[in-house]
Amino acid sequence: VDFTDRSTVFRSWLLNDAGEALLYFDHVHLQEVRDEHIQKVLQSSGRQGTEQSNLYGVEWRNMELTTTPAAPSDEQFLVLGGEASLKKLVLSKDKRCRCMQQGKGIDMTDEDAVHKVLTEKAWAA
Repeated sequence: VDFTDRSTVFRSWLLNDAGEALLYFDHVHLQEVRDEHIQKVLQSSGRQGTEQSNLYGVEWRNMELTTTPAAPSDEQFLVLGGEASLKKLVLSKDKRCRCMQQGKGIDMTDEDAVHKVLTEKAWAA
């Protein structure tokens, strides 16, 4: 829905194997919270014990990239689901998304057919 360099607001669906929505989250807001912010809240609330330090402590680790990320224009997402669920997602106009539904171009109960689609290219995550 919206994103900046410090926060993200998005919608998310959890679908079952049939493509039916099990959970729907609307306007989930993730925001950057630095260690200093956490420590100020703990200090002002009087909760600076060992348990809180261990629970709310932040430890950064360096990570090495194993692959080079694709350019945004090269990314394509594969979305599998039922007709009703795919209509709710409104992704048909997004050129980055390839939407496939059971019985229309693919039999999702056929492992070979699903495997063929999954391995035809490197799909974005």
